[in-house]
Amino acid sequence: MPFLQPASTPAVRVRDGGHAQPANAAEWDRLLAWLDDGNRAGRRGRLLAEYPGRLTREHSDRHRVVRSAGGLVSHAYRHGIQVTANGAQVPIGLIGLVYTDPAARGRGFAGACVEASVAALQDEGAVLALLWSDRWDFYRRLGFEPAGVERQVRIDPPQCKRALRDLGTATNVRDPIASDWPALDRLHARRRSRALRPEGFLAAQTGVPDCRFVVAENGGEPIAYTAVGRGDDLQGVVHDWAGSPLGVLSCLRALASETSPLVLLAGPEREAVVDQLLLYGAPIQNGCLGLVRLLDAAALWDRLVVAQPELARFRLEGPYAGAKPFRFRCRAGVLKLSTQETLALLFGRQRPDAVSFQLRPGEARCLNEQLPWPLFVWGFDSV
Repeated sequence: MPFLQPASTPAVRVRDGGHAQPANAAEWDRLLAWLDDGNRAGRRGRLLAEYPGRLTREHSDRHRVVRSAGGLVSHAYRHGIQVTANGAQVPIGLIGLVYTDPAARGRGFAGACVEASVAALQDEGAVLALLWSDRWDFYRRLGFEPAGVERQVRIDPPQCKRALRDLGTATNVRDPIASDWPALDRLHARRRSRALRPEGFLAAQTGVPDCRFVVAENGGEPIAYTAVGRGDDLQGVVHDWAGSPLGVLSCLRALASETSPLVLLAGPEREAVVDQLLLYGAPIQNGCLGLVRLLDAAALWDRLVVAQPELARFRLEGPYAGAKPFRFRCRAGVLKLSTQETLALLFGRQRPDAVSFQLRPGEARCLNEQLPWPLFVWGFDSV
C-alpha cells in the first residue's frame, strides 16, 4: 500500500501554481527581516536573538519558502534533534515559524511549506514531526494530531516555602556565572527525558531576550537551575529546569517572588519537584505536548520496543493511505488503527481497546514498561 508522503519532495506545488522551495543564503537578510516584521512587529533581529545558533545563514536550507512576484509570501522552518526517554533514543523533527503574508493567505502556501519541511525531515531520518500551534483544525488537515502530555503547575512563594520544609533549608540562589555552564549542561544531561544538546548549549541561551536564569548552589557548586521566559513566548513560564529537588524549589521560590503568576512546565514522567508542589496545594493542568505527525511508525516502534523479546511478534506499520492509516500486527492478524488510536498507543494515557484485547498478561506488563513513551521537549529545544 502506498505511503501518504513520498520520501523526497524537492518542491511542493500549491494550488495557485507556486512552489515551496529551500531558502537561499543570498536572500538571508531579507528573509529574517520579513519574518521579524510579520512575527515580531517589526523588531528587527528579534527572532535571531530568540533562537541563537539556529537561524543562521549556513542553515538557510532548513527553511522552506514560497515566492510570488519576486517576493516572499510564506515560510516554515524545520530542525532535527535526537531525543531520549525511557532508554530509547529517537530522531524527531520540529517545525516552527510557519508564517504567510496576510495578503496571500488562503491559497495553500503555508500547507506547502509545512509539507516540504516534513518531506525534508523524512529524508533526514526523523520518525515523527512535532509542532506547537493553536490552529488545530489547519494542522489536522496536514496529518498532525494532538499527542503527548505536558503538565503545567501554578506556583507562588508560599507554596514553594511549604514544599521546601520537608527537604531542608533553601540553598543560595544567584545569577549564573561563566564557570557554571558546563555543570548546568551536565544537570540537564541527567534527565531521563531530554533532547541531546551540544556542548555549551545553555551558555548560548544567555542572550535570549526576556529570559531569566537562576542557579542554586551548594558550597559554590551549582546543584540546580531554572529558566523563565523566552522572547515573546513562555513569559512567566519556567520552561527549562534541572537538578536536585531542593535546588529547583529554591530557584522557584526566588523566581515566584519576582514574577506572578508563575507556571512550571513538566513532562509526563513523575518528578519529585512536581510531586512536592502538588502535596502542598499547587494546582496543576494537564494538556497535550503538541501536534504530532508520525512519519515512520515502524522505525519508531522498533526503537521503543527493540529490547523486548516478548513483543517481537507485534509490529506497528504505516502511515498508509486510508481512513485508518496504521497497521498493528499481532496474533489475531492485522489491526487497522486510526491516527488517534496510534498516538494513544505510543504517547497516550490509555491504550486503545483493540490493542489491549490482543495482549496476554505478560505481554501487557512488558508493553506497560515501554509505552506510553514519555516524550518531552524542553523550552530551549522547541521552535
